[in-house]
Amino acid sequence: FDGHSLKQVRRQLKALRPLRGKLLGGKMLVAQDVRTGLALAMDACEDADRNDVPLVPDVVRQVRGMFRQGLRLWMGDRQFCDLNLFGRLTENGEHFLIRMNRTLKFAPDPARPAQNGVDSRGRSYVQEWGWVGGKKDKRRRYVRKITLSLTGQRKDDLILLTDLVDETLYPAQDLLDTYLLRWGIEKMFQKVSEVFCLRQLIGCTPKATIFQGAFCMVIYN
Repeated sequence: FDGHSLKQVRRQLKALRPLRGKLLGGKMLVAQDVRTGLALAMDACEDADRNDVPLVPDVVRQVRGMFRQGLRLWMGDRQFCDLNLFGRLTENGEHFLIRMNRTLKFAPDPARPAQNGVDSRGRSYVQEWGWVGGKKDKRRRYVRKITLSLTGQRKDDLILLTDLVDETLYPAQDLLDTYLLRWGIEKMFQKVSEVFCLRQLIGCTPKATIFQGAFCMVIYN
C-alpha cells in the first residue's frame, strides 16, 4: 500500500486564478495486489498533506473482507514504519515487511548475533534481531532488521523490518527480492496519472479530485 496526493488542480475559482503556486486536491491510499497488479482497496481524505498512516486501517479492513482466508504479507515504505500499525498488520496471523525510518529505535538482541550475506547483485547485507519500541512501551515488538548496503548509489541504505524472524523459512535474499516488487504500486500511480490525465483534474474541490482518482483506478483495473 502507498499514498498518492492529487495535484494539478484547476483554478476554476476566479479569485484563485491570479495566484501563483500549485493547488492540491485530496489524498488516496491504495492497496495493490502484487501478483495481479490490481488496485484492491482505497481510502481517501480531503487533506492532501495528511499523514498516510491513519488511512491504512480502513484499507486493511477492506482487503481482509475480500479475502478472508490465506496468509498476507503487507509491504510499505518508510512512512508506514509505525508501532501502532505493526499491531494492526499482524492480526489474523498476517505479517509485514516495512522499510525502517530513522526515528524508530532498534535494540539488538545480545543473545542472537548478526549475520552477514551478499545478495544476487553482489551487494552486502546484514540481518539482526531485536526490539523496536521502548522497554516500557506495550507496543514493543521483536523483529528482524535487514540492512542492504547501497554505498555508491547516492541513496540511503535500504533497511527493512519484518516480523518474519525465521531466517531459514524466510531467507533475507527472498525478502529483499520481495520488497523490490513494492515498486509496482509506484508504476501503477504513474500509469494512472499519465494515461488518464490525473495531471489535469476536472474538478476543483478535494472531493471531486478523489472521485476522479477513484474512477480512474476502476478503469485501470
